[in-house]
Amino acid sequence: MASVYPIRFVHLPVVIWLQDGGDRACLPLVCSLDSRYNRCFCRPCFERFMNSPASTDSSTPPVSAPVIAIDGPSGAGKSTVARAVAARLGLLYLDTGALYRAVALKVDREGIDPDDDNALERLCETLSLTLQQDANGHGRVILDGVDVTDLLRTQRLATLASLVSAVPWVRARLLNLQQQMGARGGVVLDGRDIGTVVLPNADVKVYLDADSAVRAVRRQGELAEKGEPVPELAILQAQIERRDEADKSRTIAPLKQAADAVLIDSSQMDPQQVVDAVCDLVG
Repeated sequence: MASVYPIRFVHLPVVIWLQDGGDRACLPLVCSLDSRYNRCFCRPCFERFMNSPASTDSSTPPVSAPVIAIDGPSGAGKSTVARAVAARLGLLYLDTGALYRAVALKVDREGIDPDDDNALERLCETLSLTLQQDANGHGRVILDGVDVTDLLRTQRLATLASLVSAVPWVRARLLNLQQQMGARGGVVLDGRDIGTVVLPNADVKVYLDADSAVRAVRRQGELAEKGEPVPELAILQAQIERRDEADKSRTIAPLKQAADAVLIDSSQMDPQQVVDAVCDLVG
């Protein structure tokens, strides 16, 4: 049976529903005051909250199945590796980047300026976003009732996702879903702030990196495989490096290696070698 993780955004108080096999957990989130964290979510307060270890829910009980956090820059192979690790270890895979790309797709479709915080707040209040796992263990992203999974892997959405992911309203809506799933255990999450912000107490933390030129070559291969136009290598590399800079310099939850994360440079490694290295860390 598919696992479904719906997020419904309505007017205050906002309720995020997490559902899996009939079990439901409700987490109220109010824009001015979050009753769980007892913190204000105006932009300055939210920025301090997101960049502080206090954002972790220390009351979450320990779980028996491992929680694996894989962070790293765009094009390092996080999704490929995380999906393969989850399959090998029998864990659930959550592509957190797909959540932000789905929001970016909605923003793009509605012609919203990613710098317009008010418009993004209104969008989040009515957004319907669902994560489903199909019979093959692959994640599917359902946006407003439509499967948009195959539309999310474009450079345009990657760039736009980097912009909207820095907006407090967007991160606040998606943060709790990720933390709730991590609290259940037996999950592999990949992103840019999993080990530093979302799940700082993850059992295994990996920072997966690769040279920007190598990542550009990989991106060319992905585009060619999909039958999409393939930009010149220098253009792709420049796009990747700009994305890196945007992710690392944003005020809220910037991309960085957690102090206790294991660095894996995949520049000279194939996916199988990286998967082996991650699984070895689990023991």
